[in-house]
Amino acid sequence: MAWLYFALLTVVCWGLYGILLHKGQVTMGDSENGRYKAFLFVGIAYFLVAVLAPLALLMVKGAAFSGYTGAGMWWSLVAGIAGAVGAFGVLLAFGAKGTPPVVMSIIFAGAPVVNAIVAIMLQPPAGGWSVIRLPFVLGIIFAALGGMLVTLYKPNPEPAKPKTMIKTFPAHLDKGSDWSFGYWLRALMKDVIYSSKQDLEIRQLELLNQLLGEVLASNPFYQKKADSRRKRNLFTSVRDFTRLFPLTTKAEWVADQETHPPYGTNLTYPISHYTRCHQTSGTSGTPMRWLDTATTWNFVIDDWIEVMRAAELQQSDRFFFAFSFGPFLGFWAAFEAALKLGGFCLSGGGMSTETRLQAMISNEITVLACTPTYALRMGEVAAELGIDREGLPLRCILVAGEPGGSQLSVRQRLAELWPTALVFDHHGMTETGPVSFQCPNMPGVLHLIDSSYLAEVVDLVTLLPVAPGERGELILTTLRRAGSPLIRYRTGDLVELRKPGSCGCRRNHTALTGGIIGRCDDMTVVRGVNVYPSAIDEIIRSTGGVAEYQVQVSEHRSLVELTIRIEVQRDAPSSSAVVQNLERELQKRLALRVPVEVVPGNSLPRFEMKARRWVKECQPTWIGSVFQSVSLGIKVNEVTGRYEIPLPAEANRLLQSKRQLAPRFLSDHLRNNCRKTWWHWIFHSAYCLCCCFFQPMNFRGALIHPLRR
Repeated sequence: MAWLYFALLTVVCWGLYGILLHKGQVTMGDSENGRYKAFLFVGIAYFLVAVLAPLALLMVKGAAFSGYTGAGMWWSLVAGIAGAVGAFGVLLAFGAKGTPPVVMSIIFAGAPVVNAIVAIMLQPPAGGWSVIRLPFVLGIIFAALGGMLVTLYKPNPEPAKPKTMIKTFPAHLDKGSDWSFGYWLRALMKDVIYSSKQDLEIRQLELLNQLLGEVLASNPFYQKKADSRRKRNLFTSVRDFTRLFPLTTKAEWVADQETHPPYGTNLTYPISHYTRCHQTSGTSGTPMRWLDTATTWNFVIDDWIEVMRAAELQQSDRFFFAFSFGPFLGFWAAFEAALKLGGFCLSGGGMSTETRLQAMISNEITVLACTPTYALRMGEVAAELGIDREGLPLRCILVAGEPGGSQLSVRQRLAELWPTALVFDHHGMTETGPVSFQCPNMPGVLHLIDSSYLAEVVDLVTLLPVAPGERGELILTTLRRAGSPLIRYRTGDLVELRKPGSCGCRRNHTALTGGIIGRCDDMTVVRGVNVYPSAIDEIIRSTGGVAEYQVQVSEHRSLVELTIRIEVQRDAPSSSAVVQNLERELQKRLALRVPVEVVPGNSLPRFEMKARRWVKECQPTWIGSVFQSVSLGIKVNEVTGRYEIPLPAEANRLLQSKRQLAPRFLSDHLRNNCRKTWWHWIFHSAYCLCCCFFQPMNFRGALIHPLRR
């Protein structure tokens, strides 16, 4: 009977094997490679038990280390390989989303069947196969049936609860006013929750699965993007989500809103549930509408308060918003957040710059909210009017909308114009809401609000994650704005990911060095050099002496040239010195000769919103003459000098929504959207050839730069 005890020992050990192995894989904290790390330690355990233990027993018994037979060693080696491969198969099954109750039930149900068949084949029964009795066969069948029943009717475990302290607040504290002791306690506990990267990812994963569960149940836009398996199963890690869920591009939801006006199909709730509508600025295309429910709008306000709290703004502050309040989200969100904060709020809509300055003086404003460009403009006008800026109570300038808030040269110029004010940068978008805020200890670094956004930074070409210190495109998932969500949205913002744990304020938020460096689609290639608007702006501001500027981009015979027109500041020593210094700095930093022209003062446009200082001009080429001779209805616009082709509404919509690189257009758009009718193939194939071989042309007002990205 001794063999039975040892057999039961094996039953217990193998019953625990799968559970403990799965636990080791999960607690490795690596969803992609944790299984292999776990199996490495399984191998170490095998070595200790299977090699050292028998070696010690042989030594204790004084057995000779000779007399090994070839057949014995071979069969033993095969047995070891089979056992190791089987154990590795268990691990791979866990890695493919299997769970211990299912995986081990199948193994222990199937292994006896394989064991019985192979054992009979290797050692045939006396009298042949005919002596095998029915109960033996039934035992094998019942074993397989038992494994199947355990698999089908296994009890579902409770979902893992994240390590969060949000639900532990006393009720009387949680109901406090926004700036009561309860509010600060909640804020303190929030920082405790996100004190480690692991806790942050647990919280983000919980919010992500809640978002997907709600969105994929009723949102037509994302129901089309997510496959059936993603609709049924939630993600077990953030890494799996970023690896398996498709990206969302602006072109997709632009096309969706044009196809299903006025709001598109990216709506999770019935239209009657939405209370607010905002519109994008249209900087890089057609302005689009975005809807919010009362709940999702409160999330936007909470994120804005997070920005203000990082800037150390208080209830006693007096806010002035130097905006003309249109449909853009940023104005309204900032204004209502300041109201919820309890501060004095004054709108500057419909005022001139001089009137706004007087309003700031009369109302003793302490916080100014505007774009960096307009903050510079207000400072220059204040200097021209002789306003004593050092005597103003202004202590903070809250800027956004442009990269300048994180540029050292812009911040230095603002410090000169507003000596008493701290420049505090943040960034956001209408389609997402406020996304980041300036590090209080390190200006030029932006911290993302990780409690509301899941952020990725990917390579522009491969779309794979980049390492800290490398530049890439910012990808965002709105974790709490479920009414009109964005899941893995390509923002088009060029950023540089900062190394974790390297910030002076000790926050573990995702951090971006240099803030928003620029737009991925704003890059211009000049004689082989990649030139970003933010780089030109940094050079001009750091050189000094320039009041306003404009960059003209001209294209002739496939060559791109830049010309910079500037207004010289009144206190500059001389126009020629400013021009020479600027041309020298451009040549030094860009390795390009860029002509600089001086224009009269106040002749260049001023901007209250996002500055649009780059003007692109395309020269007509010989291809226009050829096309004009053909009866295709092609005309040359006398104002812009570009070609326009009247197209069907469907074709024009597709072109407007796909201003992309021609190979990507061919591989992506043709494959996904052009299966329905044969004429799509003909039209888009011709379009891609034009993009590859000819100069950029204007199709119904949509300027196509096929080789720009």
